[in-house]
Amino acid sequence: MGRFVDWIIAKFKGFWWGSERRPDPRPKPGATRERKSKDHFGAHYYLGDLLDTMDSAFKTFRALKKADPEAFTLYSKIGASIISKDGLFSSETHPMLKASEIPSFACLFLRGDDTDGSDDKRICPKFLYFIRENRPVNVQPTNNPVFRVGMIYSEKGMPDVAATFYIAVNAATDTYNLLKVLQPKEYLIPNGKRCDKFTRMEWRTPEFLHSIATDTPERVAEGMTAESFAREIFIIVCNAALTDESGITVRVNKGGLVCKFAIDMLRAPYFFADRDKVVNHNGRTKKILHVVRAHERKSNGGSKMIKMHFRGLREFIWDGYEVTIGMPGKHFRSLYEATMESYNEFADTKGRKMVTSPIMAGLLKRALEGKSINY
Repeated sequence: MGRFVDWIIAKFKGFWWGSERRPDPRPKPGATRERKSKDHFGAHYYLGDLLDTMDSAFKTFRALKKADPEAFTLYSKIGASIISKDGLFSSETHPMLKASEIPSFACLFLRGDDTDGSDDKRICPKFLYFIRENRPVNVQPTNNPVFRVGMIYSEKGMPDVAATFYIAVNAATDTYNLLKVLQPKEYLIPNGKRCDKFTRMEWRTPEFLHSIATDTPERVAEGMTAESFAREIFIIVCNAALTDESGITVRVNKGGLVCKFAIDMLRAPYFFADRDKVVNHNGRTKKILHVVRAHERKSNGGSKMIKMHFRGLREFIWDGYEVTIGMPGKHFRSLYEATMESYNEFADTKGRKMVTSPIMAGLLKRALEGKSINY
């Protein structure tokens, strides 16, 4: 019994008897509040890092055009997702993302120019993206959906490098398999004082994947392989791209290029405080998109219940950028509902209605901005 009483006294000390005064949770006047962590799983919370990343994205977007013109044509219209250095995302499959529901398009921009001040070489990815393809040429055959995954990266102090690999997604087993590619390989045969050289085509795993998978002691210790690295990259792109729809989706246009990201709706006034003001006929500044909560409206002696709804501007100029904002599923269709396939120029497409990449990009852009499509 004595031990139980001691536990009761220790548990509620300062609460029942007041032997110790409980701290006042309210901040004192003039006290500095603790800054909320910048880390986020989806919607951006702070403006500074986002602006720096967005400026860097527009400056380096042209690298994608040089590396993969078709991908540039597509993503310059539908947008590259801005992933800040404070963004958190997993390399494990999102529980809401089934292998059978992976969208046809996804593109991320990461601040590949960030450095930690060390002299060690490290891989710095700038763009990660994928496009669903139907039976690509010189790629290991499979009956499962195939995605062409592209990377633009650099080692510290080195020029940008563009690389591509292919992933097959098995919806039945929820697995992701790296496909081999038919590539030329040179062989040297000693012939007296010289060597003869010949080339043959072989099915091989892209060499750059082996290099990246073993570029750090940590990855070597983990036993990472080209296959596991490719799978990890593909899932990261899937998961991170979905964060665009974790709040208000913001599409930023500049010079014919588009970037996109998500913010918390309640933080919209903070993000766009310095936007170009638009006034109504009464001279009052129009508010940007916001939620009007359900409320009771009284007039002429009666009352009426107003349902929750959205009001406000969806298009405006902000810091020199053309901005369109909206809620996925409300103001526009989700890009991640698109599950069409692309075909190469050698594919048999008879009997199918086809469009070129520029036309498809234009149609998707209008759909993502909530505009009508006439085709």
